[in-house]
Amino acid sequence: MAKAACFQFKQFKIYHDRCAMKVGTDGVLLGAWADVAGANRILDLGCGTGLIALMLAQRSAADCQIVGVEIEENAYCQALDNVAISPWSARVTIYHQSMQQFCRQSSQRFDLIVANPPYFESASQCRDQSRETARYVGDLSHLDWLLAAENCLSVKGKIQFVLPFQAGICLQQQLSATSSKLCCTEVCHVITKEGKMPQRMLLTFAFLANKTSPKQSELTIYDQQHCYHSNVIPMFKPFYLKL
Repeated sequence: MAKAACFQFKQFKIYHDRCAMKVGTDGVLLGAWADVAGANRILDLGCGTGLIALMLAQRSAADCQIVGVEIEENAYCQALDNVAISPWSARVTIYHQSMQQFCRQSSQRFDLIVANPPYFESASQCRDQSRETARYVGDLSHLDWLLAAENCLSVKGKIQFVLPFQAGICLQQQLSATSSKLCCTEVCHVITKEGKMPQRMLLTFAFLANKTSPKQSELTIYDQQHCYHSNVIPMFKPFYLKL
């Protein structure tokens, strides 16, 4: 069954009929979890429909400026439209650019940078170019995304990603083998259903003079009855209509 062209949240709506990647749990999870406290400038890399950017606009201070960057043209155009009909159109700007080009050229520094990057390793079975761009890693690894984001991060800023669990472990290992001054400061294991193993990971990176072990936490999305678990309801309630 095809997904509806529009996903209605409490304070805004997201049209995703022209986008390869529709509104999904990963994006909502990152948008609800990301730490917006004290952020004056936020960057959403690979913003797709603009979902996460608008969630962060809802959660952040009224003077916080948010920038989204999207390379795929249909997604970029749809993000523009979604922002235009939102209550925060004056605070959210979308650029049609590759993530690495934006991060290389921008003189702006951001207090929070978020990304829900592509995560499949091979696109050999994907015949839709826009879907391939949205879902498959291609020539850029998750480490490439992280190091590009580092170029735009303020001294006391944070980078926060949502990734498949094993990809999150791999990214931490890869980062430790580089000369980057970034350090993983927080890891949240995301369990889709109570009693199952973690399937996703939320990660926070920041500049630290002395590297320490990251803070560990856990989130469970659904309980045994497939209702939202009590530990995510406070995160999702400001957004989902039925909570």
